[in-house]
Amino acid sequence: MKKIALLLTIIFTFTLLSTSFASAEDVKIRVVVNGRKINFPDAQPFVDAQGRTQVPSRFIAEALGASTTWNAKEQKASFELEKNKLVLTIGQSKYLLNGGTYRMDTVAIVKNARTYVPARYVAQAFGAEVKWDKAVRTVYIQTNTTGEVKPAPELVPEGGTTKKYGGISFNDVTDVDQYGRITQEKSIEFLQKLASQITFVKENGKYVIKCTYPKLPSGYEWSVGITVDTGVESDNWSGDLWSKLSHIPLTGSFTREVTFVKNAKDVESYHLVLAIDVKDRSKLDGNDPIQGLFSIVKSLEEKRAGFNPNTGPSQYFKDFNYSRMFQW
Repeated sequence: MKKIALLLTIIFTFTLLSTSFASAEDVKIRVVVNGRKINFPDAQPFVDAQGRTQVPSRFIAEALGASTTWNAKEQKASFELEKNKLVLTIGQSKYLLNGGTYRMDTVAIVKNARTYVPARYVAQAFGAEVKWDKAVRTVYIQTNTTGEVKPAPELVPEGGTTKKYGGISFNDVTDVDQYGRITQEKSIEFLQKLASQITFVKENGKYVIKCTYPKLPSGYEWSVGITVDTGVESDNWSGDLWSKLSHIPLTGSFTREVTFVKNAKDVESYHLVLAIDVKDRSKLDGNDPIQGLFSIVKSLEEKRAGFNPNTGPSQYFKDFNYSRMFQW
């Protein structure tokens, strides 16, 4: 029943995504440093998928009295205050503080051509005290008046055991969040790998869907939904057992013939929704068992591929290889 409920949720969400990705909700958030509200004239703070407040890098740096530089080639944002240096890399939870390597539970991102960084980690890296008041949606930052700079108490050095799964490195400590889910950053990496293994090909005059599943760490499983629509007929394939004809396994490999397609030109749209599901839900505490959905759409009107997290902005992949996947 849990699997059915999950697939119902995925299919419902997928239906919403078939029109467009859910855009990030504009949340009015205030950031107050030493009693003074920071003014954000054109790029506003927002709460990301991990529940962290993301702010434009330049404004948080100026408020803290730090200098900041941006390396576009390496996608790195650097902050310096006195003898301390913090380096964040876009899309990576791993970062550098005074030469030491640590991990956050979120990542810095680029949104609307602006660099956003997690306010808490930047401020605490320079010894500031950070508090979040949910009632008024305000981040309060108090810099260290003694001049003593301390690493944030939430900083956690790299640890755990790292193994490779289909060429993807996975650490059972740093690549897992507090609910036992694979982190958003690492989920995207695994889901892109899965997407590269799904193809729509023609064999012996028949139109078929093929997939060989990449390996996942123990305790996780794939969730997959595929829809092909000609405008006259359509069908959905998933790991559920609603229909033997539409069932696909979620391990190993599969080949499914799309019998109602007689000519590839008749297909109006392809939709795929991919996710990584947590098997042991005892640690979820009511939270979603997946970090988000990787959605791929190819239709007569558009092509798009991206990751839509449970909360926060979607991440699109402009270099997605549609020709490799769709070979009909």
